[in-house]
Amino acid sequence: MIRTQIRITPAQARALKRLAAKEGKSVAGLIRQSVDSLLQSSSLPDQDALRAKALAASGIRKYYALDKLTKAEAEEALVIFDQMQIQFVPEDLIQRQAALRWAVRLRQKAAYDGFYLAAAEQLGAEFWTADQSLCNHARQAGATWVHWLGEVK
Repeated sequence: MIRTQIRITPAQARALKRLAAKEGKSVAGLIRQSVDSLLQSSSLPDQDALRAKALAASGIRKYYALDKLTKAEAEEALVIFDQMQIQFVPEDLIQRQAALRWAVRLRQKAAYDGFYLAAAEQLGAEFWTADQSLCNHARQAGATWVHWLGEVK
């Protein structure tokens, strides 16, 4: 957490203290809850969604550069990705531990792929990847719910 100071009026301070006592929360907790509510209702772009779209565009560009996609296919892939309803899974200690276990099972030096597999496993979701090697290794480790995009006819 980041520590900060704000100025509020005496009336706001009294009202916050009464509300905190009534709800059994701290004043700081109420303020954080209010900030979260304000941010959720704002029209600011979702940074996770923007990051995911940038990563997708980068991956699509890579496959286009490797002649694995035509220009038309790459452009269509961007449109399709933009229309997808992406659910972001909050990362926590349990998920980090699961990602580490996947990295060990797959004999990988980094846990990047493990986070994707851990999220899919946690959600009980099918996992689709353009990485055939990852798909093969995950299946060998027992993940029958992992699929390679090249399987799509």
